[in-house]
Amino acid sequence: MTDATGSAILRIDADTNIDGTATPSGTFTVIGLASQFDSAPFDGGYQVLPRSLADIIGAGAPALSASPSSIDFGTVTVGGSAIATVTMTNVSALPLTLTPPFTITGTAASQYSAGVPAATTLAAGAATTVQVAFAPTTSGAKNATLNITSNSGSAVIALTGAGAPPGGGSSAGIVISDFRMRGPNAGNDEFIELYNPGAAPVAIGGYKVSGSNNAGTVSVRATITAGKIIPPHGHYLLRWRIRPTPPASPTTAVSR
Repeated sequence: MTDATGSAILRIDADTNIDGTATPSGTFTVIGLASQFDSAPFDGGYQVLPRSLADIIGAGAPALSASPSSIDFGTVTVGGSAIATVTMTNVSALPLTLTPPFTITGTAASQYSAGVPAATTLAAGAATTVQVAFAPTTSGAKNATLNITSNSGSAVIALTGAGAPPGGGSSAGIVISDFRMRGPNAGNDEFIELYNPGAAPVAIGGYKVSGSNNAGTVSVRATITAGKIIPPHGHYLLRWRIRPTPPASPTTAVSR
């Protein structure tokens, strides 16, 4: 090891967990015990002894890898939300520490949020995940960047999505794939099947089905309970019974 004033030897003690591992390459940081073993005039023989793999930081190429490198949330109705997952992997032979909170930058940074990773310390080859949410407050294209940081490198994820006005007929790309009104059992045999054609999960809690009676009075027939999510290319079957009062909740709601 050489700095502006001289050099020192990086020595590895045989009773540490460093012994036998790959030799670090490139620029890295070492925490260790410094000593000098030369004789007079004592102007050489300097050495640094790290105590464990954790004392060798940022060796070689960046240790952090994140995927996917970009996320397209599609179109989400203003007031709604969509969620995606990012996987972070330690691709080095040394431990890595993530340093949340992760920042989101860009013109539409306020439309996105990042959660807390499931783990912050990753052993060599280990991985963890973090969820990213898109919740537009206005319509139009929304672009931003998620910045993932660690003590050994960083990664950026491009975030894209679009907000749609409420009542525009589309919520995060959710479509009605099938429905039945007044089946063989009349009002007790009706359903709507929703489909998510996108590549990201879509939260559908709070969605409502409204209808009118013979007098033209419109009321809520069913409400999807909070926390329900349709996975990418997944379906959600909503069935209900019609009752005069109060508006009915779903009798059967199956995600498949």
